[in-house]
Amino acid sequence: MNRKSLIYLFLVPLLIACYGLWQHYRVSDITGRVDFSNALIQTANEALQKESNAVVEFAADGENYRMPAKELITNERQLQNQYAREIMLAQLQSKLADLAVGLALLCIVLNAGALALCRRSVKVAKRSQDDLVRAFDRCRKLLPWLMVSQIVICGLAFFCAVVYETLWFGTHFKMNAGGIKVMFFALMVLFGILWVLYKSLGSLKQCFTLFQPEPHEVAGHNLTREQAPALWQWVESLAQRLGAIVPDNIVVGLLEGFYVTANPVQLEDGPLLKGQTLYFPLTWAALMDKDELSAVVGHELGHFAGQDTLYSLRFAPLYAGISHSIETMVLNQRNAPVLDHVILYPSLHIGIQFIQQLHETVSHWSRIREHEADAVGARASSPRALAASLLRISAIGEAQNRVFEAFFNGKLQSDNLVENVIDDLRVNGFSDPQHYLESETAHPTDSHPPSRKRIETLGCPLDASLLAQATRPAEDAWQSLTPLLPQAAAMAAQMTRELDGKATQHREAFRRELEEVVEQAGESVTLYTGNKVYVVGGFLAIILFVASFILLTQLGFNYLGEPNLNMLAGGAAMGALGLLACWSLWQQWRKRHTPFLTLTPQALRCRQFTADIPLNAIEDFKVQNMNDTITVTLICKQGYELPRAVGGWWKNRTRVQRSKNQLMFTWIGKLKGEDKKAYSTETLLELFIRNLNAIHAREALNNFK
Repeated sequence: MNRKSLIYLFLVPLLIACYGLWQHYRVSDITGRVDFSNALIQTANEALQKESNAVVEFAADGENYRMPAKELITNERQLQNQYAREIMLAQLQSKLADLAVGLALLCIVLNAGALALCRRSVKVAKRSQDDLVRAFDRCRKLLPWLMVSQIVICGLAFFCAVVYETLWFGTHFKMNAGGIKVMFFALMVLFGILWVLYKSLGSLKQCFTLFQPEPHEVAGHNLTREQAPALWQWVESLAQRLGAIVPDNIVVGLLEGFYVTANPVQLEDGPLLKGQTLYFPLTWAALMDKDELSAVVGHELGHFAGQDTLYSLRFAPLYAGISHSIETMVLNQRNAPVLDHVILYPSLHIGIQFIQQLHETVSHWSRIREHEADAVGARASSPRALAASLLRISAIGEAQNRVFEAFFNGKLQSDNLVENVIDDLRVNGFSDPQHYLESETAHPTDSHPPSRKRIETLGCPLDASLLAQATRPAEDAWQSLTPLLPQAAAMAAQMTRELDGKATQHREAFRRELEEVVEQAGESVTLYTGNKVYVVGGFLAIILFVASFILLTQLGFNYLGEPNLNMLAGGAAMGALGLLACWSLWQQWRKRHTPFLTLTPQALRCRQFTADIPLNAIEDFKVQNMNDTITVTLICKQGYELPRAVGGWWKNRTRVQRSKNQLMFTWIGKLKGEDKKAYSTETLLELFIRNLNAIHAREALNNFK
């Protein structure tokens, strides 16, 4: 378990429990005194039942007392009546604190139980694919309830703690302007907790309670048996020979590789397809012989054969969908407010831990499934044909990427993308086949082992003849596909025209957006440090000197005039820190006429670094503002040589993190321009983002030219 999950699952509720214990302690004097008073009244009543003039002896505050029972009862009841409001409030606060502690501890137990369920399920899932499906199905049903319970319990615990403090504020502050503000703030926090609870439960309901496998969007055409009788007859005969389920749909396309899926498939310009779908890419199929086609399609049909059927039909779509749902929730909560971190994040990390712990087992069975499907594909044709097809698919993909990138960027006018891929292979040929051995075949809902491992498992030697077969010239294109689908070339041309129309519209809209971004690039701005750094530094130096003076003169000696070494050492340390603060202020004062930061449309210049930082070298950035101390972290692209920080070893260690490819610089307060105009952090960020977006937009526009 990673540190973040450990914090959210156990430390957050533990902190709430500890805070509840402290709240209970704050009213324990009153509640304890009330319990003692009730015990005295009960003792006095019992004594009066035995004797009308009974005297009660009791101890309080280390003293022993004797008092007539009747007088004792009267005094205690008068005392309780006098402080009835305070007593009622303390008892209510005590119950709220106890409830917060109990709910927080229950939350910890629930989280531990959820993790135990996940670990147990993972252990069981390693036995077989059927056990994996059953374990996952059990967790899938229990997980929403565990997450909802965690949100409710943790939220209520936090709610009880805040209600306690709201009552405390209401009784300890006068209802003047300041007190009303405090109460209003507390009420807003209470409302915020209730809102987060409602929003979180709604989010989980959407992601899990009404969960259905999400349709996989596909650009392609659905072929009926009437449209492609030879292809359907060939696929059906393969499925019957292999003992596999015949797919309900066959979709031909250009953009993806061979795969089967039990997820619903949404065609871009067509209906929603349900059942099992075989995706048949013309780009690869046109360049493969019939044995290779049989091996590849046989491999895909193998996922619907034998024990793999249950896995493919029930598990794979649901696992992919739930993983996507949890990932979506994580992304949506990335910039969430603090309340979400307390209430929603613990439950979210239950789901994260569930997926992370299950992922290794799923990957294990996925590799086994692929090898079993490879065995089915080898039976459909031959092990050598399947091995050659794996290498050839990777080899064709390299040419396809070149052609499609040029096409979608508007650099290639095409009537038939498949013909363009064939022409590219005829001109450029295939690169070194060794590059393809570590390739993993792409799949929308599954993963594949590297080609080398799959070929070794098939028992095929990686000799020169196999590599030559996989990289044979593209002269025999279409020959094996045409008998199965006579209209294949015409369909490829039709889908190319459809893609061209959509790509042109998208490209033009994207070009206009990029041009607008470039036009919005801000002007160059030169900025200097403001006065706040001197105010803060001067105030800190004064505090340190005052503390040093007190420690050295007032507390450094006892009433006998004997020195207190600890106090004297502390005073000396405070004085040294004060001198260091003054030295830092002097350094800042000397640099007051040197620009601290210069933003241009091309680069960022900061006096804390030895060189300018090109904007096109910045991949991302983070900004943190704590009490007007702004820290900017620049995340640079791989390969960019980071500049050195101005100063010694320590500044280079803290400002330049070469292992993470990050630069960091800090300033206090607002920066001022050359015209003495103050720039807020929001204004600087807006200007920086505009310039950064403009740089990337110019680079993207160059791809269109």
